[in-house]
Amino acid sequence: MKLLLALFTLPFITACALPVTQEAIDAASAQRVFGPEPIREEYMAIIQKHFQEIALDPESIILNCLAATKGWARRRITDRPSFGWIVACDVNGRNRFGGYTGTQPYLFIFSDRGISVLDSKDLEVQIQQKVGLVE
Repeated sequence: MKLLLALFTLPFITACALPVTQEAIDAASAQRVFGPEPIREEYMAIIQKHFQEIALDPESIILNCLAATKGWARRRITDRPSFGWIVACDVNGRNRFGGYTGTQPYLFIFSDRGISVLDSKDLEVQIQQKVGLVE
């Protein structure tokens, strides 16, 4: 019975994960949601400040960030996408015992609507349906 229920509901659940269409990307561009390209020194200062505020040992933070790229991201596959300049970072820092925790992925979305942060918990599953880059 559970298998039958799972097979019945699966198409409805996957239908909620709507892809981001080219029309949605074009509409975001027309509305100038992306804003101007952020300057690397400025967005790196914002990212470093973010980790200074949340890290147990802010001095130990190791950041490895890519250049900003136009794109979109969402926390859940059923959410509407947030468009903006995406900065992907790998972050490592020390835990309470003094050892490094291991690299964790983070995405920062810079747009005219502000800054959004997606951490490793947001990015664990179905990354291809949660993040996209715009050419």
